[in-house]
Amino acid sequence: MKEINKLLKKEQYTAFFKDWSKRDFTGIPDESQIFQELTRACEVLGGKDTIIVGSFNYIKFTLPFVTENIQDITGHPLTFFKKYGMEGALSLYHPNDREEVFKFQKLVLDTFYTLSMTEKKRFEFGYIVRWIDGDKKGYSWYSTKVKPYYIDQKGNLIYDLNFVMKLHTSPMPPVFSWEYSYVKDDGEKVAVQGTTVDGLPAVKFSAREKEVIQLLASGKTSAEIAEELEVSFNTVHTHRKNIMKKIDANNLADVIKYAVHHGLL
Repeated sequence: MKEINKLLKKEQYTAFFKDWSKRDFTGIPDESQIFQELTRACEVLGGKDTIIVGSFNYIKFTLPFVTENIQDITGHPLTFFKKYGMEGALSLYHPNDREEVFKFQKLVLDTFYTLSMTEKKRFEFGYIVRWIDGDKKGYSWYSTKVKPYYIDQKGNLIYDLNFVMKLHTSPMPPVFSWEYSYVKDDGEKVAVQGTTVDGLPAVKFSAREKEVIQLLASGKTSAEIAEELEVSFNTVHTHRKNIMKKIDANNLADVIKYAVHHGLL
């Protein structure tokens, strides 16, 4: 929490994107008007238990609209996001992902402002990132899809539309990943993807940890593994805990997916 408060005071996110807030915006709409329709749409939208809908203001970097289920899904109060906007959202990202989010958002906006008005309206992007849990004890993965919601007459993005869903298992590999796409004026589809996997240090497992991973993947319980390796149950439990911590796994399924992806099985 101290790190979050420190970031909020420095306003690192808004400072990073201050160039975009200085663009020559025109025809800025009244927020209460443009979000009336969105509010009505969200009232009948399915998936209220799993999908958060929100809209960022790219002039002030505030969050003028977000569905109330954000607290139930993330564990963080609605008032926090209303008060701190983009700055607050960034403060909740995993430290290893935060700089990557900076780079990706810059790439997105740089690309967006090279497009024609028609192409901008077809532009969308998404990313998978870790947010700190409401109890501050760990992190959970979230998938976000974003589209322009309001573009002014000069082609400036003023409001976007975010659809955020909490993932029940970690992505494999468990790293920040992103994508953006749009349809060009000539009908060609452009899609670009990226991940931070190449920049991550290799995870090293001991010979014993590899044995435990292989036995877990074969369906054996911790008690059965302890008996086969002739070690105590607590020793196996410690190995499991260390393995999951190394790859930021939430459950056994994450461990097995990681092992398959990295050729450990």
